[in-house]
Amino acid sequence: MVTGNKPRDNLLGFTLIELVFVVVIISVLALALGLNLKNSLGNFQLNEAAWRLQVFMQYLRNRSIVELRSIRLVFENDLNRYWAGYCEDESNQPIKIYSFPKGLKFKVEKNNTTIDNSQVIFYPDGKIDKVTISITSDTAGRQILTTEGVFGGVRLVKEQR
Repeated sequence: MVTGNKPRDNLLGFTLIELVFVVVIISVLALALGLNLKNSLGNFQLNEAAWRLQVFMQYLRNRSIVELRSIRLVFENDLNRYWAGYCEDESNQPIKIYSFPKGLKFKVEKNNTTIDNSQVIFYPDGKIDKVTISITSDTAGRQILTTEGVFGGVRLVKEQR
C-alpha cells in the first residue's frame, strides 16, 4: 500500500467567467422581478383607491339618509384628494378627507362632461347625483365608478386597461 499525495485532477472552485455568468443571470432575474412588483403595487393601489372611494360614497349616502341632511363629496384635482361636508355648512368643515396615492389621477364626469373640482351631492331621500368617476394609474390601467343606472348606490365598473 502506497500512501502519498496524488496530483489533483479536479480543482475545487469556479472560474471568473462562471461567476460573471451567474451574476448576470441573477441580475436579469432581479430586474424582471422588480418590474413585476412595481406593476403589482400599482395595480394594488388602484384597486384599493377605487374600493375606498366606493365604500366612502356608500357611507355618505347612508349618513345622509340617517341624519336627513344633504352631504357633498368634493373632488379637488389640483390637490389630488376628495373630502365630504354638509351642503348647508358655510364653513366647509370636512367630515373626512382622503388623498389618492401618488401616480393615481381621477376624472369626474357629469352628463358626459369632465368637471374639474366637482362635487357629488347625496340627498336625504337616498338619491345621488349621476356621475362617473375614473381613477387612472400610470402603470395599472383604470377603474371606473358610476352612480348612473344604480338607484342610490355606487357601482364599480369592470376594470379597464
